[in-house]
Order: sequence, then C-alpha cells, then structure tokens
Amino acid sequence: MSTITSIFKDTVERHGGQTAAQLKRDGQWVNVTWNDLKDTATSIAAALVSAQLEPGSRIAILANTRIDWITADLGILISGCTTVPIYQSSIADDVQYIINDAEVKYVFVEDEAQVKKLSSIRDQLSGVVGVVSFEPISAETQEEVGDWVTTIDTFLANGADYYKAEKEVVDARSEGVKPDDLLTLVYTSGTTGRPKGVM
Repeated sequence: MSTITSIFKDTVERHGGQTAAQLKRDGQWVNVTWNDLKDTATSIAAALVSAQLEPGSRIAILANTRIDWITADLGILISGCTTVPIYQSSIADDVQYIINDAEVKYVFVEDEAQVKKLSSIRDQLSGVVGVVSFEPISAETQEEVGDWVTTIDTFLANGADYYKAEKEVVDARSEGVKPDDLLTLVYTSGTTGRPKGVM
C-alpha cells in the first residue's frame, strides 16, 4: 500500500524536471521543479534526523501558506515524523497549548513575528528543542533567542551536509514509513473552547 512519501518519490521519478509549483521572487515568477522540492524536502528530513528526532516525533508548522510550508511538510514526512499545523493567527496561549498537548519537538515558523510569539512563551514550552524561521530575523532577536532558533538556509545547509554523510540513514527513515503511521495532527481553531487534535 502506498504512503504520501512513496507517492511523492514516484512522482519525482516520473516528473522530476517538470514544474511542480511557481513562486514570485523579486517580481518575477520562478519555476520550482519536482526535483527542487525533493532536494529541499530531503535536506529538511536529514536535518531533523540529525537532530536525533525519532520516527513519530511531532513537528509543528506555524506559518501562512507558502512553498516553504509544503517543503517543510514533505521533509517532516520523509523523516518519519508527524506534522502538526498551527494557524499562523493563533494567539500565544493557544500555540502553547497545542505545542504541549501534541508534545511538539521542533517548530517551523514563518518570520520574526512568529519567533517572538514563541519566545514569549518559551518557558512554558516543555519539549521544543529547536525553531526554524523561513524568513531572516534581526540580529537583536537572534541574540535574544540564541541557538534555539535557526534560519531555514542554515537548517537546509546542515541537512544537505548530513545527507551526504548519512544518506542510507535518512533513506531508511523514509522507506520505513508505513500506511498506518500518523501523518498529521490537526487542531481545531479553538473558537468554542480549547483546540482539539484530530488524527
């Protein structure tokens, strides 16, 4: 039986050089191929594996819809971990509740505003060992959060290096994903009470 990761792998093999998505950079549309998605997602997966995150570990994404959301989600799944999406508009109290309730270990965030949101509740986040920002953050904020937060560029570079050295380890994690593994843990908006997780 197929999994999301095996379907993605098959799609890359069949359509690798074809355009999978387009995004605007400096006012120009740029094509993103299936191979591009694979390379980025694999580097994210490798970085998560190198961080000693076990299969099934919960990894949150706190961001608007963007190409980085997709590659982070794919990277999480390739690593054998579980994605926990969080509404980017969620208040800090709800973010704290979801992260602790889901036992999240790592969080991908959109930008400095989300970094500051997490930083404001850091003492109440019981298990988060790292945060990755899709956008650069100021030197002042970086100094405040230290190595708890890294940028996606650094995370990808670390992952690419790890994949070169430990390709078999990362590939084994992807191949070990089973159809009955938990794919994602989605929380309700919490408008009628505490957010509730749906498997």
